[in-house]
Amino acid sequence: MEAKILERETIESAPMISVVIPAYNEARGIAHTVEAVDAQLRQMAADYEIIIVDDGSRDDTYAALKPLSAQYPCLKA
Repeated sequence: MEAKILERETIESAPMISVVIPAYNEARGIAHTVEAVDAQLRQMAADYEIIIVDDGSRDDTYAALKPLSAQYPCLKA
């Protein structure tokens, strides 16, 4: 595997903290998770992102994330 060299502007525009959370059938609890992680990150850094990876859920996990992304601009799903 070849190492990838990042451009300076990519590095400078990247968030200071990225939290990646796998989610499987978490439609009922994902809002609480995002809220709790966001509250902690707000205390730690001004620039952060929360990345939720839906790991093939059979419930409405991804659908539950859509309204949260409007409430939490740092959320990526």
